[in-house]
Amino acid sequence: MFAENDRISHRQLFRQIVMSLAAPFLLCLAGWREMKGVNGLVGIAIAAAVLGFYVIFLVRLAPAYEHMEKYMGKFQHVIIVTAYFVYLLFTAAFVLDLISSLVGTWLLYGVNDWWIRIAAAAVCAAGSHCGMQKRARMAEVSFLIVAGALCLLIVFAFVQGDLFSVQELFRQSVSADRVGRGIVQLLCGFLPLTLLPFLLCRVEKSSSSGRTVFGAVIFLLVFLAVVLVLLPLALGWDRMSMEKIPVLPLLTGTNLPGDIMARFDVIWISLMIYALLYSLGSLFYYGNYVTSHIALPVNRWLLAVLVWVVSVCPFAEYGIAQYYPMVVAQFGVPVFFGLTFYVYIWYRRRV
Repeated sequence: MFAENDRISHRQLFRQIVMSLAAPFLLCLAGWREMKGVNGLVGIAIAAAVLGFYVIFLVRLAPAYEHMEKYMGKFQHVIIVTAYFVYLLFTAAFVLDLISSLVGTWLLYGVNDWWIRIAAAAVCAAGSHCGMQKRARMAEVSFLIVAGALCLLIVFAFVQGDLFSVQELFRQSVSADRVGRGIVQLLCGFLPLTLLPFLLCRVEKSSSSGRTVFGAVIFLLVFLAVVLVLLPLALGWDRMSMEKIPVLPLLTGTNLPGDIMARFDVIWISLMIYALLYSLGSLFYYGNYVTSHIALPVNRWLLAVLVWVVSVCPFAEYGIAQYYPMVVAQFGVPVFFGLTFYVYIWYRRRV
């Protein structure tokens, strides 16, 4: 059942959020040191509580973002929207870099990295103008396939794993410092939620959508927690600590007796790349959608070119895969979480 009047239903909103964040979560967050072991599980529990209150706050803030120029004035409106656009630009470049890395390693070995990035950016840009309804229908169809395949992978990996190695999960003791940094990293992963107030005007019964959004948050956190428990069981702590992206050997190494799943690694990787392409397409769409608020002359093709340039150009001799996580953790989280509270203060003064 699809929503009418160019609005999406709560179910479509739930599936869009999960489809947009699932692949980056599994590939990136599960590999960060502070997210490994029992510290990661404790951080997930605390982050769930923090994000629950923040989602309610964002839903109530939707009228301020829908009519931001009215409440903030034109100058502040332009500055705030531009800040969100810069965030979307660099996030899209990071996801594009991740796509090129996976495709170049697992599917098109030997192909020039630049061509992979050009092809991925062009494909996502070509469909980014189709509207939220079509993106919702795409998520509606894809969700069960991607989520079902990943759940099946987890079941197979648990069957294959050594149950006695679950003690590897508790090799590290709980550290307040690591838990705190893990919470910050989770907030980095959920930073796209700060765009939610821009989009709720396109959701049916937006005032009651907080439960749906929080449901998507819990779904992603539970899925991540299961993977964090599974990784030491399937790989062992030492190998998990050495792997930059520990989910990849899980995807490619899962098998059953008799080599029943010997060639399934390509299928798992392909599904992950598809989910990343959906994430990139969503970032392109929302980049254009946000800039339309201030009539910024950035069409989908220009945005694709800007994303490609940012993804290939190093900053201080570091590629975007190295500096993006650090910049988002140190600047993105405090800036955008603080920005929403700043908008709320102005909104309450004008109401």
